[in-house]
Amino acid sequence: MDKFTVVVDNKRHIVRVTHAGDLDISMAKKMVSEARTKAHKLGYNLLYDFRESFIRVSTVEMYFLPRGHELLAIPEARDIKSANIIPLKDKKVDWRFFEATAQNAGLNLRAFKNEEDALKWLGKDAT
Repeated sequence: MDKFTVVVDNKRHIVRVTHAGDLDISMAKKMVSEARTKAHKLGYNLLYDFRESFIRVSTVEMYFLPRGHELLAIPEARDIKSANIIPLKDKKVDWRFFEATAQNAGLNLRAFKNEEDALKWLGKDAT
């Protein structure tokens, strides 16, 4: 079953998103909407955990996601860090491309291979 959860971690001041299964562009947009709404409201950073995901998003969709989603176009989106723990099993996705295209669109997003490095980058409250 393909699903995601969005949980507010008040201790770490992050919104944690965990996904498992196939991730297509439609589900990615739903995830971004739910997670960003909570993060913007609370002023928290984001931790996306895709370790159990199989990404089914094309390179073109990856390029347009940070530019076309309404919650990523608002000025507050630039203030929120988004750490993405990448699936090491799924080699089809060019995470450096997604990281670069998101940063070029003005987002503070990075891809990581493990949770420890992602939490360190998110800041002292997250570790």
